[in-house]
Amino acid sequence: TPEGFQKLKIPVTVVSQAVLEAEDALDRGQFETVFDRLDDFARTNHHSHARVQAALDRLAPVAPMLHEPFEGYDELESAGIYPRPETDMFEAWSAALHAVTDAAGLTLTLTAPPASDTGGRRGRHSEHLAPLLDEMCEVFRLEPTAAW
Repeated sequence: TPEGFQKLKIPVTVVSQAVLEAEDALDRGQFETVFDRLDDFARTNHHSHARVQAALDRLAPVAPMLHEPFEGYDELESAGIYPRPETDMFEAWSAALHAVTDAAGLTLTLTAPPASDTGGRRGRHSEHLAPLLDEMCEVFRLEPTAAW
């Protein structure tokens, strides 16, 4: 709890940095796990490889929006609440993904989103999101207490 960190005299920036690093490692680890499976599939034959490459080509333009700046970031950083990482998060993320795709003989083109780009973090989504959210929430709507 925040009170616990205050009692221990742990600066909020230290806790925030640790959380950011843990989330980043988890995201990269999940990508590697999923991609290892896709890599196995891609290596089964030429058509499978082409399908995985086509999927990467389709997702690459929107994937960097995970790093879309959010409103109030600079203020949180100035207040010492949200630390700016020592390394650029997009560059570290991009390098980790490229290491995996390069090893699989696949191409991945990622471009950092300009600071002026806005979208999901501000509630602006493409028309494709609504049906995806409906599908992802289907089990919860049918059985709110379901667990797996």
